[in-house]
This record gives sequence, structure tokens and C-alpha cells, in this order.
Amino acid sequence: MPTESDGRPVQRRRRRGHRSAAAAALVLGTALLGLAGPRLIAAGLSLDARAVSWDLEETQAPPQPQRLAAAAAGLAAADDWVVDGQGRIDRSLLLLRQAETVPTGDERDHLQAAAEASAVAGLAQSPGQPSAWARLARLRLARGDHSGAAAAFRLSLLSGAVVPTVMTWRLELGLQLRPHLDPDTLALIERQIRLTWILQPDYVARLATRPGEAMLVRQALDALSQQEVQHYLRLHSR
Repeated sequence: MPTESDGRPVQRRRRRGHRSAAAAALVLGTALLGLAGPRLIAAGLSLDARAVSWDLEETQAPPQPQRLAAAAAGLAAADDWVVDGQGRIDRSLLLLRQAETVPTGDERDHLQAAAEASAVAGLAQSPGQPSAWARLARLRLARGDHSGAAAAFRLSLLSGAVVPTVMTWRLELGLQLRPHLDPDTLALIERQIRLTWILQPDYVARLATRPGEAMLVRQALDALSQQEVQHYLRLHSR
């Protein structure tokens, strides 16, 4: 049998080398499985919830209470495996919509409090979410926290000025908060009116007929830039 200079058989050395490589591969594979396993479980638990959240956010589909509750529970279970900012933000939306399906009282208050807590936790990890900031502002306003609502509303505008599915209801929220907003945020509201006019002029036209908002709309549109007017014409000229 061939031997090396130290007298040990080459074949035996090779077998030991193969066993060491196999053991290392097993350890590495186990470690990778340990890392991937929780994510796979969390993905499975949150799969239906993601679809429900998308329907609510993008299509404004009417909420189904049982499906909302199941989807929110799925995201809570997924969060036990993997902490995910977007998952917590989605859960906030589901809980808020669920709260809207129950009468005013303790159950609604509990759901809204859970929705607010989930939004805060999610935004701490994924802050660039204009719709989530606006939702947080709405939840804070509902319980009378005007300064907190104003702060969240401002962050919604700063994190995303042009979000077509959010702009009209967020603007309505801002109009409710006007007495509690600082001058810089009021200027951002005027900019929102101009941006909304570019995308949804019919809404701004209706807004201009409301006695309490007519002057604000006129003031905002008086400051239209040439670039904003050109953008409007590109979208609406025939």
C-alpha cells in the first residue's frame, strides 16, 4: 500500500479527509437550514395576509371581517418567527379595517390600539411608508392625540408626496388637522393640493366648492409652477 513520508497510508488519509469535509458540509447545511427555516415558515404564515393587504391598499376592496381577522393572525404568527417591518405595517392596515367592521366600543378601541402599535413597530423598521404614516396619523387623531397625528401626517408627506391611492384621503385628513399643523406642514398641504390637481382635478374642483376650503385651494393653485401646469396638460390634454 502506498505510504507518505510519515508512514501513514495515503488511502486512509484520504478517507479521513472525506469524512472531515462531509462533517463540515453537514454543519454548514444545518446552519443554513436553521437560518432559512424560520423565514420559510414566516412566508407561509403571511402569504394570504399579503394578498389581503394588497387588495385593501391597491383596489380598495370591501373588507371581509373573518378574512381580515385570519390574515392579521397570520401576520402575528409570522412575526414570532421573523421580525419584519412590512409585515407589521400590513398587520396595522388589517387591524384598522377590522376595527371599522365592529360597532363603537371596547372591541373597536382594542383593535385600533393594536393597529397603532403595529404601525409604530413597523415604521421603526421601514420608515419610508407614506400610507402607513398617514394611517398612523388617522389612528392618533381618532383617540385625540392631535400633536402625534400632526407629526405622523408630516412624515407621510415627506416620505411620499405622490401616492395616487393615498392622496385624496390623506389630504382630507390634513384638512382636519389644519389647526394643529405648523407653517411648514401647511405649505406641504398646499403643495399636495397642486399635486392632486395634476392627477385628480375633479376632486380639487369639488374641494374648491367647500366654503371652508375654497380660499386654501385658490391660494394653492395660484402658486402653480409652469412645470406643474405642463404636467397637468400632458396628462389631461386630448
